[in-house]
Amino acid sequence: GWGMYSTLLIDLFKFLDPFLRNTELATPVMMLYKGSLKVLLVLLHDFPEFLCDYHYGFCDEIPPNCIQMRNLILSAFPRNMRLPDPFTPNLKVDLLAEISLAPRAVINYTTIIPSSQFKKDLDAYIKARAPVTFLSELRSN
Repeated sequence: GWGMYSTLLIDLFKFLDPFLRNTELATPVMMLYKGSLKVLLVLLHDFPEFLCDYHYGFCDEIPPNCIQMRNLILSAFPRNMRLPDPFTPNLKVDLLAEISLAPRAVINYTTIIPSSQFKKDLDAYIKARAPVTFLSELRSN
């Protein structure tokens, strides 16, 4: 079912990635990109739960400059959820009951970083916020 379809979409994003790094797109690539946006728009309208479940894997593969594509995926929310009115005066998001619910994610994101010394160092940094040089050392390696 959905797992196979998500794999196809991820493969589409991977295929489009090198083409979308250019600011000038060839006509066939532009048509494929616009078609991809339309498919995502249909999924957002008809199957928002699918985009919610697989958002992590999709956003991981979408090129950084494709903001509209990423926004389509990140704007999905389950049909049974009611969003608060953002224009409510003194709205406190941290006081909403829904804030305590973890987002649904079908992908096992813990397997993306394989067990290694890096993973141990990362876990230690997240727990202790130390050493301070950890983040700057990431860029140099």
